Amino acid sequence: DLDSVSGSDSATLAIGYQNLFEGLTRLDEHGAVQPNLATAWTAASDSLAISFTLAADVRYHDGTAFDAQHVVFSLKRLLAAGGERAAPYVAIADVAAPDAGTVKLTLSRPDDKLLYSLALPAAGMVAPESADTNATSPIGTGPFTFVSWTPNDSFKVTRNPHYWGGLDAQGKVMTGTPYLSSIEFKPITDDTTRASALQSGDIDMLSTISAQTANSLAGSYTEVRDWDAGSVFVQLKPG
Repeated sequence: DLDSVSGSDSATLAIGYQNLFEGLTRLDEHGAVQPNLATAWTAASDSLAISFTLAADVRYHDGTAFDAQHVVFSLKRLLAAGGERAAPYVAIADVAAPDAGTVKLTLSRPDDKLLYSLALPAAGMVAPESADTNATSPIGTGPFTFVSWTPNDSFKVTRNPHYWGGLDAQGKVMTGTPYLSSIEFKPITDDTTRASALQSGDIDMLSTISAQTANSLAGSYTEVRDWDAGSVFVQLKPG
């Protein structure tokens, strides 16, 4: 199940998030909250409401225009599902869309972790037009579109030619499409086997490795810390 709310495979959901789906906020390489589909926000003086300004000209992979009603739908859908995934959002008492580019969250109590929680996979934005089929054919606003998923074998995505661009470190909308034309993710559970696959060239990057394996690869590969996925990637150096 690839649905960000109902899916049970956390590793697969982590792959889909920020590749296929995006949230109102994101976490940078230092774990700090940054704008994403919400370009700015303002909290009420009593901390019981937050208003978000949404990025313009964003579309889902199927061409559906993203707007505030999709935020209302996505967050209410998440809260209605309940359970562990919804737990970080229980302070949200209401979600409203004053206009197409603005969302207002009313809270039952102040929650200083909410902006962080809105950057987690469960809070990825989905459209009501495609939500029912996201378990097998996920559609989001992210830089890559879904190609195929074979459980315990591979997860394939391809470049989204109509990607809105995302935001740079200064919060400005970037232009252009993703650098990579496609990505195939391979689940290899054994640490040693994954390291061997990297060294043989069968894979170009791996994640979530032990300190011992990371030390054995030091000098030949580059370590990159990606807070969004909560993982450590080791990437083959160019040349």
